[in-house]
Amino acid sequence: MKLFSKKSISLTLIFITTLLLSISTYFAFLKYLRYQPIEATLHKREIFNHGNQLLKSLEEERLKSTLYLIEPNQNNLTLLNQQRKEVNLQLKKNEAFNLKQEINALLTIRKEVDLLSPNYTRLLFNAFHSEIIKPIYSKMEALKLFHDNNSEIQLIKLRTNINMENSFLAFVLKHKISMADEDILFWEKILSLRQMPTFTSIEDETLLTSIENIYNTRHFSKVGEKERVEIFIATKSEKYPFSFEQWYHNAQQQKSKINHIQKLLSNIHGNYLKNRFLEYKGEMYRYIIIALLILILLALLSAILRILNKIDKDQRMLKNTVKEIEVDLDENKKREIKEILTHNSSVEVYEFLANEIKEPSRAKDLFLANMSHEIRTPLNGIIGFTKELKVTKLSEEQTEIVDIIEESSDNLMHIVNDILDFSKIKAGKIILEHILFNPIEKFEASIDTYVAKAREKEIELKIYIDPEIPVKLFGDPTKITQILTNLISNAVKFTPQKGMININIRRVITQTQTEDKNVELFFSVEDSGIGISHKEKKEIFNAFSQADASTSRKYGGTGLGLSIASQFIKYMGGKLDIESQLGKGAKFFFTLKLEKPNNLSPRSINNLSAYTIGYIPPLNQQHIDKNLQFYSEYLQAKFLTYTPRELLNLEVSNLPDLLFIDYKCFDHEGEIEYFLDLPLKIVLIVADNREQELLNIRGKLDKILHKPVNFTRSIKSLEILTETEKKSTQKKEKVTQKFTAVEALVAEDNFINQKLIKSVLQRLGLNVTVVSNGVEALASRKEKKYDIIFMDIQMPIMGGVEATEQILSFEINSQQKHVPIVALTANALQGDREKYLAKGMDAYLPKPMNLDELKEVLANFIN
Repeated sequence: MKLFSKKSISLTLIFITTLLLSISTYFAFLKYLRYQPIEATLHKREIFNHGNQLLKSLEEERLKSTLYLIEPNQNNLTLLNQQRKEVNLQLKKNEAFNLKQEINALLTIRKEVDLLSPNYTRLLFNAFHSEIIKPIYSKMEALKLFHDNNSEIQLIKLRTNINMENSFLAFVLKHKISMADEDILFWEKILSLRQMPTFTSIEDETLLTSIENIYNTRHFSKVGEKERVEIFIATKSEKYPFSFEQWYHNAQQQKSKINHIQKLLSNIHGNYLKNRFLEYKGEMYRYIIIALLILILLALLSAILRILNKIDKDQRMLKNTVKEIEVDLDENKKREIKEILTHNSSVEVYEFLANEIKEPSRAKDLFLANMSHEIRTPLNGIIGFTKELKVTKLSEEQTEIVDIIEESSDNLMHIVNDILDFSKIKAGKIILEHILFNPIEKFEASIDTYVAKAREKEIELKIYIDPEIPVKLFGDPTKITQILTNLISNAVKFTPQKGMININIRRVITQTQTEDKNVELFFSVEDSGIGISHKEKKEIFNAFSQADASTSRKYGGTGLGLSIASQFIKYMGGKLDIESQLGKGAKFFFTLKLEKPNNLSPRSINNLSAYTIGYIPPLNQQHIDKNLQFYSEYLQAKFLTYTPRELLNLEVSNLPDLLFIDYKCFDHEGEIEYFLDLPLKIVLIVADNREQELLNIRGKLDKILHKPVNFTRSIKSLEILTETEKKSTQKKEKVTQKFTAVEALVAEDNFINQKLIKSVLQRLGLNVTVVSNGVEALASRKEKKYDIIFMDIQMPIMGGVEATEQILSFEINSQQKHVPIVALTANALQGDREKYLAKGMDAYLPKPMNLDELKEVLANFIN
């Protein structure tokens, strides 16, 4: 009943709060409807003020233009240009008016003023007023500000009219010329357009009094009448009683009063708008804040209601659970639970239930541990005798059966070991070692145990172990390697054929690393396997758990590996985590802190800054191993990547000191032959056991590096650079000394083949001339002496066979010594050798050229 009462009160409060929220939101919206038009009007007020400033600048430019036309001297031109800059600045501020047509008209007038146009009346009065100033009036009036705006427009028009009269009289008074009848009529037209502001729309008496003190309508309208009469009388004699400057001074006093009144009206209107704007804005924000506070209160009340419902639900579930369990309890337990229920304490009930649940779980763990120990004894016997049996004389069928027994026994032993580790974890009997070990050595050894299994599935295994990891660390190497092998085993198991696994172990650099006694290491194992869904990630680290039931059937295993790895990492102060998407592989990662020993010596490495390392990567970009570059640069060597053709095109002086060749970089078998006689050291990278395949070239290689490329193998391969000179130097001496001062002509139409053949021959010490067809070959043979000619069979203009016949004819007719001609063709068909030898050629080489065959040809023909 109490709970029901509390829920009723909560629902009532929620209803009231919701009502208040609706009311405050409604008032906030009303205030916004009043605030928004004021904001828009305030913006229009700002645009209007900019327009007024633009008109002032334009009126001043018209006067300056007039003075320049009267006296086109440098001083007037400077003043005019300054005023034009001011107008341009004001035009940029008035983009809201869209003054494209007015700007074009202004530019036209400026051009005519610059040309000193004589038709000043049309230019400065008619055009300037009708095409520029008048349209701007219209756009300012179209803003439709408050009614006080009419008085401001009247004042602006009056000021413009006075400025127009000033500009007109400047011509008369400055030149001291008489006015023609049309000038007088134009003057009268200007005066007829002059309208005095009435200020009838202003209701504020105080404001009207202030304006009257500045501006008396009757007096203001008569200002200048006397001077105008005197100008009119003197126009015939051209002897005016005063100068333009005197007239302009009086006019400026009038304009000053107009500007003062106009500014007064503008400020009053602007302040009124700003005050209203701030007032409505403040009221709107107040209602919004009230609405937000009510919304927070509503959220709190809703949360309280949910909590009350949950408490009610939990109590009902607890009572039902106790009733279900009570059936299976003995009499003592029944009495215990009844007593607990009388205390009305949920905590005591939960403790009782937890103990009842733990007891069978502990019994299960004990049973698993005992069973595992019992199984290990006979299993060890099976494994031992199987090994003994393998060394006896067995038939092929018997050997296969023994292998199956051995593999099955090993798998079963792994399962038993997992169960034992799991039972130790559950019992809290895990003891961590704290011994000194070589981390890189240990990590690489644990990874190498799975290289063979990865090769069976043609998985590309890539390993990066940070060389900045200290040489020695304190920790538990056994459990760390067990963690790694569990993760790698999983990766190999779930990665499909020809997939990829990336293993990354690196030092985490922190700001306090120099002072901290610990070193933080980051471990990750990433595969391109089946992946794990978001839902399955939550269960993946639980004991006996796999992604789903089909996973266990398809891939085998107990599902303990990740659970054990996760618990070991947790014991060592880390956390195993996962990033994965279903069907896109998975990445398992964690960090551990290991202690550095005192007086730790740095890693001893060779400085290879004086050496260049070359690398020819595999054709498949997926198989490129960038770790080789990291390790080379760690030893400060320069690292460069080449294609096979790029390397062969290099001059001898530009060759790297050491070349790593990935065996998968060639399209065809035998192409590696081109590189074996280069004057450099060569390391061949292979992914599997190719001893038989590499038997013929093994002696020409400085080293074979078996994948995966790890830190230790890379360093050992790089160390051959610092060894005493070996066969690379001997090869260089042999190649460069054997065929020196030999002139060779190569006739080949394909540009790439030209480069390749030239590069190979130059490495053998020959001087090479290249031509593109048989005609050029014949001409070159006639002009220069050669020791040997390499002739492509199929070429444009003249083929190799015809060119050979022409060269032989030339040699006979000119009684010159015969130069050996070697046929080159990509179509290595049976009978080609005999056919081309019959045509007069001396030797035959199929493309691509075999280096041994090429050297044999050169040895035969060159002394």
